[in-house]
Amino acid sequence: MLQSQSKFHERLVVGLLFVFMVINFADKAVLGFVAVPMMKEMGLTPAQFGMVASSFFLLYSVSGIAFGFLANRFKTKWILLILALLWAATQFPIIWWPSLGVLVVCRVLLGIGEGPAYPVAIHAVYKWFPNDRRNLPTAFISQGAPVGVVVTAPIMGYLIAQYGWRAAFVALGLAGLAWVAVWFVFGAEGKYGDAPADTKQGAPAEVASEPVPYWALLTDRSIVGTIIASFAAYWILAVGLTWLPPYLQHGLGYSTVNTGWLVAVIVASNIPLQIGGSWLSQYLLERGVSSRISRGWVMSGLIAIGGLSILVAMTVAGGLVMKIVFLAIGCALPNIAFCIGPAIIGEITPSAQRGAILAINSSLATIAGLLAPMATGWILQNASTPGIGYGNSYLLSAMILIVGGGIALLMIHPGASRNRLLKAQRASSPVAHAVMRKQA
Repeated sequence: MLQSQSKFHERLVVGLLFVFMVINFADKAVLGFVAVPMMKEMGLTPAQFGMVASSFFLLYSVSGIAFGFLANRFKTKWILLILALLWAATQFPIIWWPSLGVLVVCRVLLGIGEGPAYPVAIHAVYKWFPNDRRNLPTAFISQGAPVGVVVTAPIMGYLIAQYGWRAAFVALGLAGLAWVAVWFVFGAEGKYGDAPADTKQGAPAEVASEPVPYWALLTDRSIVGTIIASFAAYWILAVGLTWLPPYLQHGLGYSTVNTGWLVAVIVASNIPLQIGGSWLSQYLLERGVSSRISRGWVMSGLIAIGGLSILVAMTVAGGLVMKIVFLAIGCALPNIAFCIGPAIIGEITPSAQRGAILAINSSLATIAGLLAPMATGWILQNASTPGIGYGNSYLLSAMILIVGGGIALLMIHPGASRNRLLKAQRASSPVAHAVMRKQA
C-alpha cells in the first residue's frame, strides 16, 4: 500500500514539474506573441522592444548559478514554489501599468525567477528516483520546454485576437498561481536526497576524480568549442522566442491566430529533430565511433546545417511554405547543442568540477540571449522595410550558426582534451609537487 502511494506521488511530482516547465517556456515566449499589438499601442520602436526582450537575460545566468547553490542547502519544494510565485507576480504589473520601464523591470525579475528553473526542477526530481531510473523522468520534464510553446502558441494567438494582448499575461499569471497552489499541497522531497541513497546495495559507488586547475578547463579546446556551439544555438533560440511571431505577421503577412498555429508547428519540429540527433549520436557512440565524431561532429554539423537551412529560407526558397519549412529546420537543429554539449563537458570534466563548468557554459551561452533580441531590433529599425529587416536579421543568425558550428567542429576533440587535462591534473596533484620539490 505504501509502495503504491509512493509510486503515485513520484509520478504526480514528475507531472507537476512537467507543467512547471510548460509554464516556464510559455512565459519566455509570450513577449513574441504580443509584440505587434503591444508595440503599436505603447509606441515602442523595434530597438526598444529588442531591449525589453534582452533584459530578460540580464541576470538570468547569475540567478541560475546562485539558486543552484541554494538548492543544495534548502528544500527544493520551497525554492520551486518561490520561483513560480515570482513568475506569476511579474505578469500583472504589465497589465495594470504598461510602460517601457515596467516592462524592463518585470522581464528582468522574470529572468531571475526562470534562470534556475530547469536545473532546480531536475534536482528536485532526482530526489524521487535512484540513479538507474532518472533518465526517463528527466527526458519527460525537459519536453515541457517545446510543449510549452507548442500548446500555448495557438491559445495565445486566440486570446490576443479576441481579448487583446493583456489577456495573454492574465492567463500566464493565473496559470502560475494555480501551479503554486497545487505544488504547495502535493510538492514534497523524495527519499533520494542524500548521496548514499543513490547507490544500490552492492553496486560500486562513483569515485570523484582529482580536480584540474580551472584555467586548464576553461582554456581546453573541447570546452571552448562547446561554449561557442552553445552560444550560436542560444542566439537563434533567443531570436525565435522574441521575433519569430512578429516576422510571421509583419514579414510574411499571417494573421495573429495563424501565427500562433505556425509557431506551434515550427517549435514542434524541435522534438523529433532533437530526439533524432541525440539518437544518432548515441548510436554512433555505442558502436565504437570516437566521441569526437559521434558527439563533436554530429553536434557541430547539425548546428552548421541549421545555419545553411536558414540561409536557404532567406535567399533561395520559393513560396511561403518552403520558406517556413527551411526556417523551421534551421531553428530546430541547433538546439541539439543543449543535449550533446553537456555530455561533452561531462565526459572530460572531473566530477567535482562538473557542475561549475556546466554552469559557466550555460552562463556564457545565454549572453546570446542578451545580445540577439537587441541586435535584431536595431537591424529592423534601420531597415527600409520590415521584410528586408527580418531577412537581414535571420541572415546574421545563419552566419553565426555556420561559423560557430564550423569552429566547434574543428575545436571539439574529447580524446585530446582528456589527455591534456590528465597531464594538468597530474602536474597539479600534491604528489607531483612533492616530486618536483625533491628534484629541485
